[in-house]
Amino acid sequence: RFSDAEYYFEKDKKIPLSENVEKLKKVLFQVKLGSYYEKTERLIKIAKYISSIFFPELEKKVERAAFLSKADLVTGMVYEFPSLQGIIGGELAKIQGEDNEVAMAIYEHYLPQSPDDKIPQNKIGLLLSLADKLDNLVGFFGIGLSPKGASDPYGLRRQAIGIIRIILEGNLSVDYTELIKFTYGCLKDKINLAYEKLLPLITEFIENRFYYQMELQGFNSEIISAVTALHPKDLLKARDIIVVMNEEYKKPDFKDLAFSVKRVSNITKGVEYTDFDLSLFKEESEFKLYESYKKAKNQIESALSQNNIQIIPSVLISLRPELNNYFDKVLVMDKDEKIKRNRLGFLNSLKLVFENVLDFTKIQI
Repeated sequence: RFSDAEYYFEKDKKIPLSENVEKLKKVLFQVKLGSYYEKTERLIKIAKYISSIFFPELEKKVERAAFLSKADLVTGMVYEFPSLQGIIGGELAKIQGEDNEVAMAIYEHYLPQSPDDKIPQNKIGLLLSLADKLDNLVGFFGIGLSPKGASDPYGLRRQAIGIIRIILEGNLSVDYTELIKFTYGCLKDKINLAYEKLLPLITEFIENRFYYQMELQGFNSEIISAVTALHPKDLLKARDIIVVMNEEYKKPDFKDLAFSVKRVSNITKGVEYTDFDLSLFKEESEFKLYESYKKAKNQIESALSQNNIQIIPSVLISLRPELNNYFDKVLVMDKDEKIKRNRLGFLNSLKLVFENVLDFTKIQI
């Protein structure tokens, strides 16, 4: 077989990959999703879109890599050795004088294919791999071929885990539902499921894989649930919050804080307004908690927007003494309806500070 491989490789080297792209019109990707040529056209659009978010300066190279990414499927080498798809394309691209980063992207764009695989180490390959997996996931879900039970003939669980790993290990902070929405737009003439019905199917599928990945890494299940309940779309931000709050969870102070926050949640249950009037505050502990609240609110909003997640636990814990003091000194359900309403509005506003981070109702005390 070595002599066969040598023969095919020498033959394939003589045909520019760019000439092979046209031949992909005759290679079926999936009956409803079209040919590999059509898939290539979609990959160019999806990869360029992702590039515009993260690395706009690489857009031309990303476009070239996407254009050539499937061209090796019509080579003799891949016909004889299907497991080499991508690898052969990358090698041929290098030999034929393509940009080194483009060649490496083609080589790596199927990664990761297993839990032990690395993600692509090249930025262009990272974006191309993400685009390829999004196209597969949205496409197959869109034509009703999502996994059923243990059966997963199209490897969509692996595709979803690949998307998650690329986002996390590639440090790509993004609302991944926007990527799904754009991908759907590229596929809408091929699939028959409305976007409003498709999106929740895919997000639930990805969230379940994300939860499992976090559990595999040893994070507490309550913390995972509490964070993902409030940060389901930005997986990188969710992971970073899980990391810092998981450490905090092990400390005695955290349980005390969770108890106090649950008390706030219980007393404000059914309250929908968050407005309050400082002039109606009567107790010193109300003003003290307000000052702590105002400071914490600004710090947490800043930490989340600037990805300074590590300071969040200490900011939350700093609220506990004044919160406990408030409940010791203040009767929230005051007989004066105006005072009562004002206190409930303030506590509901305070609750939102905690809900910027995690859902404390999911923490067992």
